[in-house]
Amino acid sequence: MPVGGIPVWIESGALYVGGVETLARKIARIVHANHLSRFDLK
Repeated sequence: MPVGGIPVWIESGALYVGGVETLARKIARIVHANHLSRFDLK
């Protein structure tokens, strides 16, 4: 799946793209909505 013209291969998980503040808000929303106790970034 190309992202910004760059091919990207993802075996499992999700790809989050954006500015630091935007990503922080997205991750916080996902963690809260799904009642997660942790969120691993790699």
